[in-house]
Amino acid sequence: MTVKRSPVCDYDRLRAAMDRAGLDLILASSRRNVGWLTDHQTEHWTWEHAILHMMEKEYDGQDYLVFAGFPRDPAKRSYLVEFAHREEAIRRRGIFADDFYGYWRRGRVPEITGDGISLEQEWTRTSVEAAVQGIKDNGLEAGTIGVEWPRISAAVMEQLRALLPRAKFVDAFELLFDLRQVKSAEEIRRFRQAYAVASATYRRVFERAGVGVTPRELLLLEMESIYSSGCSFSFAHVFFGDGQHDIAYTPPADRAIQAGDLGLFDLGVVYEGYGTDYARMAEVAPGNQKLRQYFPAILAGRRAIEDALRPGARAGDVFLAGAKVLEEHGLTASISCLGHGIGIGCHERPFLVANSEDRIEVGQMLVIEMYAEVRGLGPVLMEDGGLMTEEGWQSFGEIPTDILRLG
Repeated sequence: MTVKRSPVCDYDRLRAAMDRAGLDLILASSRRNVGWLTDHQTEHWTWEHAILHMMEKEYDGQDYLVFAGFPRDPAKRSYLVEFAHREEAIRRRGIFADDFYGYWRRGRVPEITGDGISLEQEWTRTSVEAAVQGIKDNGLEAGTIGVEWPRISAAVMEQLRALLPRAKFVDAFELLFDLRQVKSAEEIRRFRQAYAVASATYRRVFERAGVGVTPRELLLLEMESIYSSGCSFSFAHVFFGDGQHDIAYTPPADRAIQAGDLGLFDLGVVYEGYGTDYARMAEVAPGNQKLRQYFPAILAGRRAIEDALRPGARAGDVFLAGAKVLEEHGLTASISCLGHGIGIGCHERPFLVANSEDRIEVGQMLVIEMYAEVRGLGPVLMEDGGLMTEEGWQSFGEIPTDILRLG
């Protein structure tokens, strides 16, 4: 198939892991892992696939499901399962799969005498039957098949077992989740672009934000900036308040920013399947004294985590390095989490939480998420994504980490 980009998945690493696990083929069923294996991205709104991110049912009433079949033997053929009438569009865009297996429920196949074009197929096949056909065409109907136990439905598993009675099904979700920790060069490239667009978007927003402007106006500005830059929107927190709450509280989007407000921004920008998790605090003149009192603890905790992020470090120990700094200043990590990996999903391994045994590795994309709830103030947050290297963690965020002063 025609391909316009490099693969995001390191197929050699994947095959080596499959060999260790004794897997003959992985049948991915979650949209994220299908996207990781084939680069057929259906998780977010994109220009190429503006409807797929929200599909639950197909036009013919079948469940909208996607599968990716990946065999351990490089002589065998990988494949994508999708709704049949999308095949040409998908092939033109380019994916990393050798074959395409469509599914379809036959409707009326007319005789056409004019210029009308019918997309109807003269056959019927479910998505599960298509996935099984790919397994059989690879001669692996009696093989060991890795599936995603936490993400695959009982109904689909029942069908797979009925159609492949000699196959052995085992869980491959954790294997895939672990492999996704270390990013390929293509994944890193996409992250850099996503963070560059997010930084540019923040600059525009911070120039506009001020007394009399509503959070809804700022959100619309974010959306315009993101989509005009060739990216997609994933999430955003844009809220301003008087700083008189004990826990996270989002005022109405049409409440205009007022003098003395404090604000929290958290932005998810997606570029070709890979997104940001990127937060900053702001205050409006004359400012908030309590925020200024406690924010240095957030920055000090971040520096402690940066210092602790070294190859081989235990993620739980990295968390404790930051948590202890907060506690020295009278705060706490309010949800016992101070960061996480990020990838084709927003939250991935390693998790910087108290009980984590995850290990820090070169090539991980890590978010440092310094977050504390402050009594009588509300949430205080500083969040950046960056790449783990031999020398340490390198931030992709371009916006200064200090409290942003808005007019």
